[in-house]
Amino acid sequence: CELFKKNPDHASPIPSMLVGAVCKRAKEMGYKRVITYTRTDESGIYYNAANFKITLRQKRARVWKSKNGVAISSKSKPMPKIRWERWL
Repeated sequence: CELFKKNPDHASPIPSMLVGAVCKRAKEMGYKRVITYTRTDESGIYYNAANFKITLRQKRARVWKSKNGVAISSKSKPMPKIRWERWL
């Protein structure tokens, strides 16, 4: 693996490289798709670069909860999410 050299004229490719590596590993493990979320105030451009498609835009913010139904503590305020999916 060659180390990334920063080009000041372009955004870092590291996020999309990471997402691509996760998708590759998920496919090797037998998964059929990868699902992830971003907040509506995040661009998610690296998911677009890694061939993810938006499949849902929440209309209102929901509080994330654990498996036992207890709200998960977060330092950021609740915000609507965007669901991204990629079929492998």
